[in-house]
Amino acid sequence: MFRIPGVTSVLRLPRFVLQRALLESSSATGAEVEQEVPVKQNFDNEQTRIKITLPRWSVGPLVGPKYENLIQMEKDCKTSLQLSKWGHVFPGSLERVLLIEGEAENVLKTIHKIYDTVRVMEVSESLNNPNPDAAKRRQNVIRFIAPLSLADDLKGLERGNESHIKTKFKLDQFNVYTGKLYDKDFKERVIHIRGDEENVKDAVGFVVERLSSGPQVDRNLKYQLVNKLTRIKITLPQWSVGPLIGPKYENLIQMEKDCKTYLQFSAKGHFFPGSTERVLLIEGDIENVLKTIHKIYDTVRVMEIPESVNNPDAAKTRQNGIILVTPLSFAENLKGIEGENESETRTKFKLDQFKVVTRQPYGTDFKERVIHIGGDEENVKDAVGFLVERLSSGPLVDSNLNYRCINNLTRIKITLPRWSVGPLVGPKYENLAVVCWAFNWTEV
Repeated sequence: MFRIPGVTSVLRLPRFVLQRALLESSSATGAEVEQEVPVKQNFDNEQTRIKITLPRWSVGPLVGPKYENLIQMEKDCKTSLQLSKWGHVFPGSLERVLLIEGEAENVLKTIHKIYDTVRVMEVSESLNNPNPDAAKRRQNVIRFIAPLSLADDLKGLERGNESHIKTKFKLDQFNVYTGKLYDKDFKERVIHIRGDEENVKDAVGFVVERLSSGPQVDRNLKYQLVNKLTRIKITLPQWSVGPLIGPKYENLIQMEKDCKTYLQFSAKGHFFPGSTERVLLIEGDIENVLKTIHKIYDTVRVMEIPESVNNPDAAKTRQNGIILVTPLSFAENLKGIEGENESETRTKFKLDQFKVVTRQPYGTDFKERVIHIGGDEENVKDAVGFLVERLSSGPLVDSNLNYRCINNLTRIKITLPRWSVGPLVGPKYENLAVVCWAFNWTEV
């Protein structure tokens, strides 16, 4: 940067412009100025902004309890770290995005530290990691998010630059994905780097240098709308939850693999208001979400009802139905004035039951309702397909699964003389089941 005589502002100008201005100024004032003016660009104090993606099984250990690990990493590396919220994953993946800001040297130090941490992380099968083999391969990969223009430049014509970089750094993989993802207006792409540790780190240094001197990386971490994610909630009777989950979540993990969706149950005791049914959240592409609902429906339909169930007839009726949880505005629209839309939908799909429950279960602030669908198998599936399509294009279903506070649960203990227990309970708990149903109680 130079001060030009007669100009009070400090300017950052290209070298040839500065030289010309200085020469013109010197000729006007009589001062002598050398024609070759050394101009050195200094980026030492400029902020470098980088985005990388993280597999969901690594997020918990990297963040730590109450963000302790992330805060410590900020202190150690002198960078600012910000993670995209749950559900805001990079398009075409299930990976959350980490924004790293700071001086280039510190940003590089942060990426190396994360890479080293993930590489030695213990990988085991869990709900967040249904495929350990793929996770082990992922451990040796770094994924950058780059502006589209830089990604195109790194790729080159017919992948020429991409191939050159891969050879130069002796990498197993250097792929720049520049294909259109979801929307023509989406201006970010992803770069995959995989290979031996030192070679990967050298390539990372090269990419960080290009990113820090190229177009500025966008700070935005909201990817939910970009993904056009379909999110659906259904409720499931308690007797079906155990078999669906399986020992150590095995069945649920397998279903995630088969259907390519993300599944999460509400915690034990978190029932949908006015019922004793737990809620299952399903997220993914619309086709995969629909596939998941059909699979669950088919599984529950042929499930053997446990002897402990108080009302086997009601359980059998429940087997042939699906209950969807929807936003209040969607439910009211679907019901129509005096239930006219509800009746029309029931007739259209030849259903035995199509009931939109729009009454307020507990409080004025509760914004979810349920839709009961029952009938022949194919008719139910057709109706579900219609509703899922409507829900995917309507207001986004809330991902919240914490229903305990909404239920305003009250727990009371009383004692009973033993001679009164038999008549109160009845054969096979029939009397108790009737009382619980009439008052919306939960059986102890």
